[in-house]
Amino acid sequence: MAVGSLTINEERSEVIDFSVPFIETGISVMVSRSNGTVSPSAFLEPFSADVWVMMFVMLLLVSAMAVFIFEYFSPVGYNHCLADGR
Repeated sequence: MAVGSLTINEERSEVIDFSVPFIETGISVMVSRSNGTVSPSAFLEPFSADVWVMMFVMLLLVSAMAVFIFEYFSPVGYNHCLADGR
């Protein structure tokens, strides 16, 4: 048993017994053939260097804010006496 987006054609139906599809969208995808090699930095290609730097900076800022908030509201993390000047 398998669930996926497979097109039922003559070649496949000779080998596999397909059930009756309950939804057929008619959507298909065309991709180009590749030479089989993928660059190790291929995951960086969707965005420019500026976008990656800004995402890293935002990650640092959000992480720092989360740590500050958790420490501030933690009963053992933030020393409230220092804030009062005692």
